[in-house]
Amino acid sequence: MATGANGTPLDFWKLFSTSWDHEAEGLEATLQKMIQGCAEWFQASGASLFLEKNLREFTLAAKSGADSTVPDDAVVFRGEGIAGKSIEEGLPMLLQAVHSKNRKQVGSSMVVPLMASESDCIGVLNLARNPDQEKFSREDLAKADSFGRYIALAVANARLVAEATRANNEIRRAQSMLQEVIQCLGVAVIVVDSDLEVVQANPEAMRLLGAMATKPQSEAFHGLMDHVKEHLAKCIGSHGIRSRYADETTDRQWSVVCAPMGGGGATAAIEEVTSHVHTLRELSRMNRLAEIGQMTAAIAHEIRNPLTSIRSAASLLRSSPDQAEVISEIIEEETTKLNGLCDEFLEFARPMVLRLQEVDLAEICSRLVHRQMPHFKQAKVGLSLEIKAKEPKIYGDSVKIEQVILNLLLNALQACKEGDRVHLRVDENSVTIEDTGAGMDEEQQQRLFTPFFTTKAKGTGLGLCNVRKIVDAHGGAISVRSAPGNGAAFEVSFSEKAA
Repeated sequence: MATGANGTPLDFWKLFSTSWDHEAEGLEATLQKMIQGCAEWFQASGASLFLEKNLREFTLAAKSGADSTVPDDAVVFRGEGIAGKSIEEGLPMLLQAVHSKNRKQVGSSMVVPLMASESDCIGVLNLARNPDQEKFSREDLAKADSFGRYIALAVANARLVAEATRANNEIRRAQSMLQEVIQCLGVAVIVVDSDLEVVQANPEAMRLLGAMATKPQSEAFHGLMDHVKEHLAKCIGSHGIRSRYADETTDRQWSVVCAPMGGGGATAAIEEVTSHVHTLRELSRMNRLAEIGQMTAAIAHEIRNPLTSIRSAASLLRSSPDQAEVISEIIEEETTKLNGLCDEFLEFARPMVLRLQEVDLAEICSRLVHRQMPHFKQAKVGLSLEIKAKEPKIYGDSVKIEQVILNLLLNALQACKEGDRVHLRVDENSVTIEDTGAGMDEEQQQRLFTPFFTTKAKGTGLGLCNVRKIVDAHGGAISVRSAPGNGAAFEVSFSEKAA
């Protein structure tokens, strides 16, 4: 057994049982402890350890020994000098009777690459003895090489542990921040397991659950929670669901967003949107009143024309009773116009009430194309449908949305002549109706949604006004692009998509 400088027996294996508590001591202190033990065991007058900074440079990490004169800023370059060649080749080297950089003679030295794997050198270990000491042997070199591999693995492991610790700390910080955000949210957040048992709820959710026991609101809240539970059950192991719950008794509404979790549970975010809905409803009413006021003069003009015709026909009837049949047809035609105008005006002026639910745009468009195909064939106008999205679902009123698409589809047909085409495309949360018909100039496009403006020979000009009113009520948008002779394309997009 080898002995240290003071003659005390040294056990090689004690080097391998040295405590490597990286978190408590840090890598630098641990390496210093190891290099000191290594110098003592090999009875080296000097020992140094360099670790990889980058692919080319290796910087001093630890040193020990009475004769260790390595500067703190020393650097070893791959492929340069004895240590650099040992790094590049991955082979330990035994040197006898060499000189150090400061020209001081060294009796013998060992240069050992720290190989984390057969091709991955992460550092180099240098051990030196004075000329008056016994020279290192091949057996010493083999042991130093084994120890170097141990250091390499330990350093590589320490770096992995440090990286994992850093990543875990980042995750914990992110989780803590997320938890704080959820706790402060004015939105109720509930987490359930696969059996729909509540495992976590933020303060807002606790207030919501507590309100269920308070009359007279308990019935509304029980209905809400039944709605939430139903959608949570649907989304577990499936996909997210966005829905709206309205209690007609209290005139309150909630937005509910449910999402599946990887572990088999699900989350629900519940936000009361009653004030928002009421605000939108009031804004819609005010806008409607303003539009109705603007329409008063226009509708008076539209009514005056058929009334003038009726009055003239009545006067003619008195002077020419023999033409009663012809004159009565004129009166009936003009009266029908007036009746249609009143119907459209009442539809436009009537408050918009939406019955919200999940709506499948693809299903609505497919049904409309099937119904309207005979009319298009009769007019010898092509009609095609393209569904680009897998599940083009939105949250809205299916009847009103169907009314919008049908109106635009019929407008496109009326703008076409024999041989033209109309193409209906369904995207993720939008519908586009494109035709190859007459098209419109820029001025016509700007006035398109103005009450009583129409490009058709017959029409009241209220159809597109009602279309925009419905789209606005859904929080969506409608746009048009066109040019004379190049057809037109109307795109209706909806802001809220059902997940």
